[in-house]
Amino acid sequence: MRIQIETERLFIRNIALDDYLAAFQWCGDPIVNTYMLYPLYENAEDVKGWISSLDSEAENGAEVVFILKENGAIIGGGGIHCTSDKNVWEIGYNLNRAHWGHGYAPEAMQGLIDYLKNIADVKAVQATFCAENLKSLRVAEKLGMSYLEDGECWKLDGSKKFITKTYRKYI
Repeated sequence: MRIQIETERLFIRNIALDDYLAAFQWCGDPIVNTYMLYPLYENAEDVKGWISSLDSEAENGAEVVFILKENGAIIGGGGIHCTSDKNVWEIGYNLNRAHWGHGYAPEAMQGLIDYLKNIADVKAVQATFCAENLKSLRVAEKLGMSYLEDGECWKLDGSKKFITKTYRKYI
């Protein structure tokens, strides 16, 4: 799935292999990683390996980067992925910590939601996040999402279990 979106302050496009150093700024930050499913990346080469493993032609989702219009800096990334219910899409994001608190996450997620409305028969979008992650709860609320359910999951390396919350918005 090829994505090119423009919002008020951001360009959003598919992540590319050349983005690995910028992505390492959040993938390798232990503070950003606190509530993330992926293990903490110890070096940029591991991020490069992850990016090279992505299927940019997949129709059921995409990984993207968020680029500031004002200076071309990559400040974060995210993704959209179709759930088992083909009309419900999961959205998510990560931001470089230096860019927290400026409204970039809700802006980027709204851009992805608007994109999905135009390309697919989408009935809802949802976000699942660690229950302790109050910043992600606030983003979900800003997007007009409502509580759907609690759940649990493990970090991909099995090192930590999370209690999660899923919020959904019907569109």
